[in-house]
Amino acid sequence: MLTGMTPITKGQHILIPGAGLVGSLAGIWLARQGFKVTMMDKRTRPGSKGYDQSRSINLAVSHRAWKALAQIGLEDAIKEIALPMEGRIVHDTEGRTQFMPYGREGQAIYSVSRGKLNEVLNNHAAAEPNIEIHYQSKAIGLDVATHTVKCTGPEGTTYTSGDVVLGADGAFSVMRQVLQVSDRFDFSQNYIAHGYQEFTLPPGPDGDWALNPGGLHIWPRKSFMLIALPNTDKSFTCTLFLSWQGAEDSFEALKNAAHRRVWFQENFPDFCQLVPDFTTQAEHNVVSSLVTIRCFPWHSSRALLLGDAAHALVPFYGQGMNAGFEDVDVLMSMLPNHTTWEGLFHAFERRRKPDADAIADLALANFIEMRDKVADPVFLFHRKLSNRLATLLPDKWVPLYTLVSFTSTPYAQALATGKEQERILRRIANMPGVHNNYQDDAWLLEALHVAEFAVVAE
Repeated sequence: MLTGMTPITKGQHILIPGAGLVGSLAGIWLARQGFKVTMMDKRTRPGSKGYDQSRSINLAVSHRAWKALAQIGLEDAIKEIALPMEGRIVHDTEGRTQFMPYGREGQAIYSVSRGKLNEVLNNHAAAEPNIEIHYQSKAIGLDVATHTVKCTGPEGTTYTSGDVVLGADGAFSVMRQVLQVSDRFDFSQNYIAHGYQEFTLPPGPDGDWALNPGGLHIWPRKSFMLIALPNTDKSFTCTLFLSWQGAEDSFEALKNAAHRRVWFQENFPDFCQLVPDFTTQAEHNVVSSLVTIRCFPWHSSRALLLGDAAHALVPFYGQGMNAGFEDVDVLMSMLPNHTTWEGLFHAFERRRKPDADAIADLALANFIEMRDKVADPVFLFHRKLSNRLATLLPDKWVPLYTLVSFTSTPYAQALATGKEQERILRRIANMPGVHNNYQDDAWLLEALHVAEFAVVAE
């Protein structure tokens, strides 16, 4: 052990600013490993009177999150409040729909309310004898030298010291802001040109589903899109992604009530029929921004950033929460192999940083796919080719979406594989007679061989 390094010892005191999804998961895991955990959060207890869920795009739980939840025995509890979505349901401007499966039969991502998920995790955390949670306690500072977190709340300013600090306090993390003043700390914050606004699509007149709850609904409209995810009360949480500024298709242009009504009816006629008060919701619901945050290093001494505090990303791959949960899963899997906190945090950030950057890139790219490409003939044909290859060669050809959503393949490896696959698909799609022959197994396998060789030759 190097001089100045702190040994990992059961019974040590772990402070977790941020009792949201990632903080709660980490707290439960550490408490069950014999550590004393103190969590603090600026909000009231989830589910309590006055709890501010804030604006939240519904979450999509996929393999990485399920794996992390299974490690602490909460997979079944979360599935009780989640709904499976087996594919995208694409809506055109005439109200026609097309179902596009995410993967093989039975593979699904799950829609869940952030508020309900947070409530379940917080309730389980509160039941742990080694966890203490302070609500309405907002972290406003960190003394890295003493590992003391400064908070403010109804009772004034408090100071809590511990052996280790895990900053899970979100995209605009105070813990990260403290680390940012350190020498050689890299940080970038990039907002996309689009914002988002949420709508509620209620159950139908008979109280049943107004839309098929078995998929993620998308209204792709080139430069903008609307999505809808099902809730357990048979409503849908809908989100409009639209440019902030512009003469026509922008939130700026929709400030006029009459123009707003016409615009929605022209672009989303079936949605407007299902949401009679869409103009009222559009007038009153808040428009929020979308940001990608990257930084490095993620730790200083015995203070470590997790989840959005280390790597916030836009929501278009549905992986923000999954990536945060995987942070916890990876960190806990590495814990038994390290003897000091500093050594553990150093190894963890170097393992996870490439994957965090990769999923941030994938999320940005998937926005273009969702709003533009799902209605593009070239993209759809590439998808057909990819699905055929996945059926013929299930162990060799695993599509990018499957790697990201239904496996634990590191994000960086999945991104590299996806790029190679896209090069191969482009080459096959440009071969003479491809549209007449791609359903012929022998022809397609030979085409794959030729395309792979061509890629290697490059």
